[in-house]
Amino acid sequence: MLDTDEVTTVVVPNLQIGLIELAALLTPEAQGLLGYYSHVDLDTDDCGVELKVSCYNKDDFRNLRKAFGGGKWMKTYTDWDYTEARTVSPNLTITLNSSRGAVCERVQVGTRQVVKPDPDALKELQKSVKQVTVDEPIYEWDCGPQKGA
Repeated sequence: MLDTDEVTTVVVPNLQIGLIELAALLTPEAQGLLGYYSHVDLDTDDCGVELKVSCYNKDDFRNLRKAFGGGKWMKTYTDWDYTEARTVSPNLTITLNSSRGAVCERVQVGTRQVVKPDPDALKELQKSVKQVTVDEPIYEWDCGPQKGA
């Protein structure tokens, strides 16, 4: 475990260096783009600085990525999010995030063989099965007055 003196000598210089490196990257173009966004976070939890920016469309994402320069950007995505992060130094990371649907395009990259029922056989089977009418419940979301409101 680090004592107070060790934390001061390690964390504060790393934070200062990270902030200095960030200031050097904030070109007028980058500053203008950041001023446009409503969600920009500066995280200082990991003995350095991480600038986190949420982008709302593909053009904004590309413009910000370009404004923060080259280098290796690590790309990750989930069912909902798309993120690119660039480790500028041990003291500074830039992270751009957007919804996957706003930045990515779904493209076919191949095919695979799967076993499915024969559509013609299903049609024949449906002809021989008796059809019945049943009542099914219908659901909606009710976001009316909240409890305690």
